[in-house]
Amino acid sequence: MNRQELLRVVNVPLGICLALALIACSLLAITISRTSSPVIDQQYGDTRISISADRGWTLLPGDCVQLAWQLEGIQSLYIEREGKIGWGEMSFCPAINASSPRIEVRAQNGLYRRFHLEIKHLPDLLFYLAGFVGVVGAFPLAGYFLWAYRLDRPTPLVWMSIGALLLALVGGWLRLQPAAAPAVDEDQGDVAVRFWAERARIVLPHECVDIWWSVVGAESLAVNGRNMSHSKDLGTIEHCAADGDLATLEAVADDGKRSIHPISIRTYGSIAGLTAPFFYWSVFGILLAAVVFLPLIAEAVREQWRSSRSFTDLAAVAGCAFLVILLYLPFGIDSSGHREEWHVFSYFEGSPPTAFASEYISRFFVVVPHTLAYLISSDSFLGYHLVHLLLHTSKLVIFYGILRQLRLSPLYAFLITVLVLVYPVNSALMSLRSLPMNFSMMSLLAAVYIVMDYIRRPRRLALLGLWLALLFNVASNESGYAVILILPLLWWLRCRKQVWRNLSLTVIWYLAPAFKIAYILLLMLSGREYYRGPGLSESAQAADAAAGILGIFSQVMRDVYVNTFINGWQDALAALDENRWWPTTFVMLAGVLAVAWYLSRSRANTVELSFRQAGALFLSGLLFIVPAVGILMWIPYYRGDPWRMYFYAPIGASVALVSALILLTSPIRRRDLRRAAVIAVCLLLMLPAASRLLLQHGKYIESAFNKARVMYRVIERAPTVEPAAQLAIVTDMSLSELSHLGIFEFVHQKMINSAFYVLYGHARPESVRFCLSASACGFSDLEPTTGDTGESVNALSRTLVFRLNQDLTVDLIEDPLTFLGLDTDIDYDASELYNPDAPLPPRATTMLGVALRG
Repeated sequence: MNRQELLRVVNVPLGICLALALIACSLLAITISRTSSPVIDQQYGDTRISISADRGWTLLPGDCVQLAWQLEGIQSLYIEREGKIGWGEMSFCPAINASSPRIEVRAQNGLYRRFHLEIKHLPDLLFYLAGFVGVVGAFPLAGYFLWAYRLDRPTPLVWMSIGALLLALVGGWLRLQPAAAPAVDEDQGDVAVRFWAERARIVLPHECVDIWWSVVGAESLAVNGRNMSHSKDLGTIEHCAADGDLATLEAVADDGKRSIHPISIRTYGSIAGLTAPFFYWSVFGILLAAVVFLPLIAEAVREQWRSSRSFTDLAAVAGCAFLVILLYLPFGIDSSGHREEWHVFSYFEGSPPTAFASEYISRFFVVVPHTLAYLISSDSFLGYHLVHLLLHTSKLVIFYGILRQLRLSPLYAFLITVLVLVYPVNSALMSLRSLPMNFSMMSLLAAVYIVMDYIRRPRRLALLGLWLALLFNVASNESGYAVILILPLLWWLRCRKQVWRNLSLTVIWYLAPAFKIAYILLLMLSGREYYRGPGLSESAQAADAAAGILGIFSQVMRDVYVNTFINGWQDALAALDENRWWPTTFVMLAGVLAVAWYLSRSRANTVELSFRQAGALFLSGLLFIVPAVGILMWIPYYRGDPWRMYFYAPIGASVALVSALILLTSPIRRRDLRRAAVIAVCLLLMLPAASRLLLQHGKYIESAFNKARVMYRVIERAPTVEPAAQLAIVTDMSLSELSHLGIFEFVHQKMINSAFYVLYGHARPESVRFCLSASACGFSDLEPTTGDTGESVNALSRTLVFRLNQDLTVDLIEDPLTFLGLDTDIDYDASELYNPDAPLPPRATTMLGVALRG
């Protein structure tokens, strides 16, 4: 395309875009000019509230409005949490997601009310529109590209611009509508009630909204059927999708008269009859993946066989699968689960998703591998391990395919791939806890392979697979965002003349991550919960502010490269002394040697890297480590985390390592000797790396074994319990001892509750507690409550107490009063709480049967 044609193609859409932007600005100007100044004018008996602002819009960051108020018959007034007298003026400067001042008033009778003066803030509106257009527009835009699979023509920027404008107009209209939250404000003489919700709608499954109340004069009250007498004056509670469309407050006056006050909250996200909506959503994702990816896999296998007619790539793929399977052989694939697996399993069984409810909302495909595992085996963790094997094998095979697409020889592609598996930097590679990370990484690698294959053979199904793979990636984890950002360099550098195709592919590539960012933006701006990860402490924020952006980057990247190329290998060398699986290690190395030797002698292994190409590959591998740690480098919590932080780092490190070996052996003139030298050094490096990986995998398997043994021994002593009974497991072991034994996760009460929820089935106990000492178990002779539960000390009369010993044996305490050091008089008979002669629950033998080995 010459310069005149390019100008003609660009100028027409550019002119139309400018005209559309002018129309949008004109509509915004009209809207602003016709918006009246906001006013609150309310009368509640003797209380009069009058608050106003001098204008209804602020246009720029830092722009402020002038507030004025005149109140009568009030007890107190707070504006933006600052105490004020009954009349006055002040400046208020709106910000994104905080565009309206918060006004809190207490009447003379003590009733609390909260108001928001509606002020429109233009940056807030623009951010909302970015999220709205990104979420709503991503799907039709993806549909267009899937329909017009020939991407070597100019993109119809005109229609895209018109569509974006229409979406912006719809989104702007929605944002500018007054958001009237439901509220009840009644004064019946003896009892005054103010009952309101933060929002009027619940959109997502498991989403919750805060509801507030202020009640004066009531003897007792209940909200959604729960007694709230301890917070009659002012309180709040979460109303979730599962609670239905109506929130109710019931107040009882001193004379016994009852009054019920309902507010309506529309719950679009709750699905009647489905206890685990994201389970069914994940099933839909699995079916969609089968429809899209299975034909792509069959097509790739058929095309590869037709083009090569050799067993070279098949041998490499078989070698990768052999290595992954070999890692499991010393331990088996029937061990128990860790914290996340028990949480998700219990969620699928119908328990409230207390642990990861907000993560399900913002990472809506995060439990796809867990769902597939549950469908394979719902009565054991066999499915989890099979899915884990599948994810690891798929990652290696797809990555090998990417290297082959880059025209790397089968030998070097295979050596880099096996190094990625064993590279000694990620500390939880084989742990079941990494299922979502592995799924996310496999999806990203699949997207890269598909886009490279599409460049060679354009077709619609490949574009659909590309978009779906990226959607799986960003909808299960966000750690690969920086990698996603730089990957379009692949096709821009390889196919520099295909400008329009590269541009269209880049747009498609960024659709899914842009959709996810816009989606999170909408959740944030609408006040909904989403998974944010650990927050930053004040000390971490102060340290980051002092170091600055360049200081943080230089410090983190220095640590990353040191850990990747020095500390990790020192740990691997140290693992040689602790390796208990030498036969497995040598079989692994022998398998790699056999496949590598076969590949080195194959006719398909004719492509050799030049010194310049090897140098470019070496630099690319080194530089890839920077986006590999990506966004996690800016979060202090993850900087020292050897699990998430280094999940993508082995890719760049392995590429750099093998390309460095190729450079070092380049003076060897004989090709066969040069390849033999590279193979020998790679095997020498794999010896400590594989030892460390086996130790690491053994550690996590043994941790699961130990947790299973403890739970099995508890259930063995109490096969069935009364429905109202509780369990308390007490130990005097320290946190370090628990961590050494691999049962530290019991300290997280939700984990052990989830496990016993699943194991006992319908005959499950009411609750389970894990206590680090008898005195910390919640029972006390000094306080009338049991700490967290708020129940009477008489709850001990329906609690089975177990002692966990250092050898992981469990004793049932027949006299918990003496054991806990309580000085109280209650009737206690443990035999009434359980039946020791009953058969074990079926899942105790299938899910914890591994404990019998101990």
